Amino acid sequence: MNRPVLCLLGILALTSCSKTLFSTDPNKFNLNNVAYEYLTLKSKVQYEDENTSHKGIANIRIKKDSIVWFSITPGMGIEAARGVILEDSVKIINKIEKEYSVESIDKLLDKVHFDFDLSMVESILIGNLIWPIKAEDEINRIKGYFVFTKHYQNLTITNYIGTHSKKVEKLEAKSDSTTNTLNIQYSDFKKESGKIIPSKIDVQIKYNTKTDNIQKMSNITIEHAKVEIDKNNLKFSFSIPKKYTRR
Repeated sequence: MNRPVLCLLGILALTSCSKTLFSTDPNKFNLNNVAYEYLTLKSKVQYEDENTSHKGIANIRIKKDSIVWFSITPGMGIEAARGVILEDSVKIINKIEKEYSVESIDKLLDKVHFDFDLSMVESILIGNLIWPIKAEDEINRIKGYFVFTKHYQNLTITNYIGTHSKKVEKLEAKSDSTTNTLNIQYSDFKKESGKIIPSKIDVQIKYNTKTDNIQKMSNITIEHAKVEIDKNNLKFSFSIPKKYTRR
């Protein structure tokens, strides 16, 4: 039996199987979302597309609905990049090339080919539900999952909620105006500080280029090695050196 299956079985033994997904309020659901004010993660991160492949260790600090701070170390303990994701912008320092970038969220959306915001990034990193489920959403039950399908802005979103874990285990989002898709797979669930958290997150984005309409794909894999919830005295230090050039 493989490790993800063993970890999931361990969670099932730790969580109350008598807890149902549905509460007495039809607009609320008993999901195992992680409540936090501050979050600290140490993770292996790998990014791949048709042209590049990058991997490294990411130290991530989050203040909920305020900032996602990250530091990337490819190896040998040398910090290569540092960045912050804010409500309106993304700022990144490349310490190897001694350059930096500052992008507004609106401009960045055109580059990554999928709408996202600060709260979406936070939810993906911890395995929380990204878009809230409402009573009017389509609900089905298949083997092992409650399947919620909803329409949000120009997206059709399908959430696969584990019938035992009460966590989002798969998510599929399709653009109604383009062929772009976002697929997320959560696995290797563990219990940290009394919270159920996926240790591995696989993100796949498929999109068509705007210039020549060629389909391309990007993959991001995140494996959490350490998770700390509401750790005190977190710092989010970020400054751009004067000698760095803007990319």
